[in-house]
Amino acid sequence: MSKVYTESQKQQIIKEVSDTGNLSLVAEKHSIPKSTVGTWISNTKRKRSISGKIIREFSSIHEAARWLVDSGIAKNTNCASSISSVCLRKHCTTGYGFRKKAYGYDWRFTEDI
Repeated sequence: MSKVYTESQKQQIIKEVSDTGNLSLVAEKHSIPKSTVGTWISNTKRKRSISGKIIREFSSIHEAARWLVDSGIAKNTNCASSISSVCLRKHCTTGYGFRKKAYGYDWRFTEDI
């Protein structure tokens, strides 16, 4: 039988992931599958309005990809191509417009000043 977590418990675990930046570590600490914690995070992001606030800056797409892997969000650094597609606003292979997100985030190149 699977354990049922209260919203309060879920929010505490999501906060720990945010504070540590390491989904894998937090999931292991609480003996919860990474996919379950990832789903909680995704559902929380969907509930929040998009503020456009910059939450993190990287010097390169590969640095961002390494962060996704280290955080347990992506399996390997091949995710760099997904980030690049979002930044460059490439068309989706399905033909339904531009790719808007990768790994739950909107990615943008900083503007030259």
